[in-house]
Amino acid sequence: NVWSLAKEKELQNLKSSHTAFLDSHNELTQQLKAREKQVKVRAEKNSEEVTRITEEIQSAQAENEERQEAVKMLPRELAELDQRLAQEKEHVAMASRKLESTDQTSQHKQ
Repeated sequence: NVWSLAKEKELQNLKSSHTAFLDSHNELTQQLKAREKQVKVRAEKNSEEVTRITEEIQSAQAENEERQEAVKMLPRELAELDQRLAQEKEHVAMASRKLESTDQTSQHKQ
């Protein structure tokens, strides 16, 4: 009977230890699930941030390409403006000479 009581006590201790182990296991499993959820949320936020930054980079690259094309056009546009300016100067010079000629003719007639 003493042996039976000792075995019963040993069984109770084993059950108690097993229950404590299961409680600990359940708590750690819940912590792990909560941590996995946090990591998943953080990964989704990071993915969204990467997508946003990638879109910004692509937009900046497109804008940069447009500006590079505009810069390539500037020398030609400048040359055209220089040519128009030279033509305008020539027109002004011709008009000025005509005025001088007209003034001289008017002065000779007087």
